Amino acid sequence: MVRDGAMRAKFVGELVNLCETYGFDGVDYNWEYPGYIFGRGYLAESEVIADYEGLENLLKDTKDETAQDRKVEHSTAQHSAAQHKSGQDRTGQDGSGLVYSTECD
Repeated sequence: MVRDGAMRAKFVGELVNLCETYGFDGVDYNWEYPGYIFGRGYLAESEVIADYEGLENLLKDTKDETAQDRKVEHSTAQHSAAQHKSGQDRTGQDGSGLVYSTECD
């Protein structure tokens, strides 16, 4: 889903509707293993990078959509595709993986 712009847009739109409908005050993304399929392991390097790039786009799309006409607080700890390519650790600073959260009032 994160690799396809139309699918991301639909997901983010539905997510915002869900927050508004049920009064949720935020969303938290935590994707522990981009490019990993349980039972198979990590995909080819190009696939792992594509997942990281898609995740970065999802975070940007979510921030853009939730910032419109809303009081929004964003905090991000993420590992970029560039960091992955350079061989840096795959986890966030707190060791929990990729994390993005936003609060929408």
